[in-house]
Amino acid sequence: CGQYIFETPQPRLDYILSVDPAKGGAGDYHAAHILERGTGRQVAEYRTRIALDVFHQRIFDLGQRYNNALAAIENNNMGIASNLYFRNRDYPNIYEYASPLKPKQRELGFPTNSLTRPLLIEELDTSIREGVSGVQGIRTVNELLNFFWSKSGKAEAQSGKHDDLLISDMIGDEIRWQQNRKVKLPKEEKPKIAQIKDELAN
Repeated sequence: CGQYIFETPQPRLDYILSVDPAKGGAGDYHAAHILERGTGRQVAEYRTRIALDVFHQRIFDLGQRYNNALAAIENNNMGIASNLYFRNRDYPNIYEYASPLKPKQRELGFPTNSLTRPLLIEELDTSIREGVSGVQGIRTVNELLNFFWSKSGKAEAQSGKHDDLLISDMIGDEIRWQQNRKVKLPKEEKPKIAQIKDELAN
């Protein structure tokens, strides 16, 4: 079975559907996770080599099941088709990326590139050291154990191994941190913050 459910959806929780579609190479997997937004806990894991259109429908259904989870889909290569699949079917909660260099420009999905990949690696390292990675799937753990710095200085899967689930999980974690930074403080906390700022100014 390609899909594992560790925790069933809870009605009042927000979730992230993070997806790394296969790039089309021999042996490459499609991979997806459901993460609970508040804690980053991995509640579902999916890895498969089925046809791309079938994969699209499976993850679409999975996202709907988890309270219309925020769909954060890598937009490299085949990921463009994946993002368009969700948009064309009016999925209500699709992630759009805004580059720190051009914050007013937004694009559908999450780009894994020379700008974003170091962020993914850094946050993965931090979450592991602090013991808050939230990973529950043994397949994701195995990919993590085979993820190394190569001689060229790139963090990647060991030769003959895969990192599809790991990349999907890292994308979800990055989106989670982005979303949580946007959460506003409760109203009762604002006076306290203002008071601290006044004290520091004096």
